[in-house]
Amino acid sequence: MFIVSAYIVSNIGVVMFYVRCISHQLPFPHSNRLANGAAVLLGVGGAVPFAGPAKVSSVWFPPDQRATATSISSFANYFGVGMAFVIGELCPVCLISLC
Repeated sequence: MFIVSAYIVSNIGVVMFYVRCISHQLPFPHSNRLANGAAVLLGVGGAVPFAGPAKVSSVWFPPDQRATATSISSFANYFGVGMAFVIGELCPVCLISLC
């Protein structure tokens, strides 16, 4: 069930990302509200993947190894988010072409 909800949230996240990028280029006066609404939905959907490490460690690991497995996978998740900022600064042309 968690896999299905993560898949649905990731697809909604991709759609909201494009809605947010496209809404900044629209000429009508409420495009800022559309972009903010898409950002809120991205934030709501972003909470689902953060439950993944605890769920995986509770299913795959014995009780004495769950804390270590959860901390390693949570660290990898936060490290990936942090590296996105570094990579984003190194390649601004690529990011501008997406929006």
